[in-house]
Amino acid sequence: MSTNLKDKLISSINSLESRLEEANDATALLSEVYAGQLAKGQSAIKQAGSTQSIDERINLLVTGLNEVIDISGNKRDKVKRQIQDLKLQINTLKEQLDQDEVVESPEPKEDEEVEEIREDATEDEKKN
Repeated sequence: MSTNLKDKLISSINSLESRLEEANDATALLSEVYAGQLAKGQSAIKQAGSTQSIDERINLLVTGLNEVIDISGNKRDKVKRQIQDLKLQINTLKEQLDQDEVVESPEPKEDEEVEEIREDATEDEKKN
């Protein structure tokens, strides 16, 4: 593998690993979820407060509560898929890098092996 391609693979792996760390950052994730839930909750309360009907208020608040719960569930599913995808990409690139390193490792050529056997045989004949 060319050095340039190897460098690109390593750079891609490093970039994906950084993205994986960001995806696993609980503080950032919780901040996002909190902001979404806060906005949705405030919106539901505002809508419920704008109506006179008790039944309609209850329905709006229940709907708002379900939407607040959905925010965290949807975020969890999205992050889980993102982490799985990133891990798969990282592992695929690492396997490619490892395979190419194995292919590049210098192995004796058949002609060199034959020559070594001949040299060994010649040395053995000289000893006898």
